[in-house]
Amino acid sequence: MIIRRKAVLIGAAAGLLSTVLAGLVASLIAGAVGATDPFSLGIVLGAVLGLFVAGMAAARFADEQRPLNGSLAALLTAVVVGTDALLRGSGAVPLTLAAYALLAALLGGAGGWIGGRGER
Repeated sequence: MIIRRKAVLIGAAAGLLSTVLAGLVASLIAGAVGATDPFSLGIVLGAVLGLFVAGMAAARFADEQRPLNGSLAALLTAVVVGTDALLRGSGAVPLTLAAYALLAALLGGAGGWIGGRGER
């Protein structure tokens, strides 16, 4: 089992950046279309996309075990996003955070698998 710390850190950084950018764009689009709560919709869409991007970015820097490195990068992204949400006073319960961690592992692994295809 080879875990590349550099790949995980770069993947998490890319995931966080894409979470913010995608959340902003999704919020603006949802507001323009007339959604009742565009900010919340943007946060959710940005967080989901950020987990996948974290996995893909980690896979590009990992030599082996790309889905594993992608999952770890997405989990690190989820820890940062979840901690930020809790510090800002989010009403997230432990079950919600556990579901988000599971989603991070799955989307990060899928992103890692897709990001590592063709580099064998």
